[in-house]
Amino acid sequence: MPEEALLKVVNLKKYYPIRKGFFHKVIGYIKAVDGVSLEIPRGKTLGLVGESGCGKSTLGYSIARIEKPTSGKIFFEGKDIATCPERELSGIRSEIQMVFQDSDTSLDPRMNLAEILSEPLRAKGVRKDEIFKRINQLMDNVGLPQKFRDKYPSELSGGERQRIGIARALAMRPKLIICDEPVSALDVSIQAQILNLLKDLQQEYHLTYLFIAHGLGSVRYVSDRVTVMYLGKIVEAAETFDLFSRPQHPYTRALLEAYPIPDPTRRNEDKMVLYGEIPSPADPPKGCSFHTRCPYASKACCSMTPGLKGKGHAVACFKCSQLGGS
Repeated sequence: MPEEALLKVVNLKKYYPIRKGFFHKVIGYIKAVDGVSLEIPRGKTLGLVGESGCGKSTLGYSIARIEKPTSGKIFFEGKDIATCPERELSGIRSEIQMVFQDSDTSLDPRMNLAEILSEPLRAKGVRKDEIFKRINQLMDNVGLPQKFRDKYPSELSGGERQRIGIARALAMRPKLIICDEPVSALDVSIQAQILNLLKDLQQEYHLTYLFIAHGLGSVRYVSDRVTVMYLGKIVEAAETFDLFSRPQHPYTRALLEAYPIPDPTRRNEDKMVLYGEIPSPADPPKGCSFHTRCPYASKACCSMTPGLKGKGHAVACFKCSQLGGS
């Protein structure tokens, strides 16, 4: 990429051991993230999409070091944080924050909003008078009245709770925010408000986002570039307009065609439908991980694993030429 990369992930893997028996013998591994590489330039948004269980959230947790990666490198501002010891992560975590999907469980119900927002500030040793000013500023930033400071999460709507989750992420003045499906549990009208808020905050504070989502509409709206994951691997990556207008991987095409089009007069007789279940990450198929559900699969797909090829528009598929790809 021509822009300076704030985050660069190289061949990242996160495996969970499968144990059995009295002695908890390891009999296999769940390959949640299996060799992922990506970059996010400063001030940009990378959208990450895929079906449930493809490893999107695990990738986000690994980048934030909530989960410790099995192997690979995570370069944040040029420093590899994948292998940093815990004592060195405090300063890094203040610059990499998360907005979680479920605001009900991510906010402590026993704390009011002022306590929730002040907790990370107190942990960093911010003065009490400064904490009061910062809380008021954070409430203003996310569009909530300051009189809400004494309210508890149970007294707020879903959209208001998510605004507090965003404010908490902003409290440490981070450079990178990982948004883990931040609007999937909200009504459509509230989703639009939260997405606009995220875009406004990005412009005001020059934030960098990793935006994880199921909804392709929200990803298209906020992302500069989109990466598609399937069974722990990246199968396609491109600029947003290019990916939505010219999808090359069969899985990407299926995802786009499954997204409802708000036009009752439009019909698509050639709509691609996927059959079968997603293979288990504990026992992924040999060769291309998508070949068990792909209508274009050949013998080569069943035995060889395609690499992610291409600079601007990268795709991991032997048969992408059949779909009009280059």
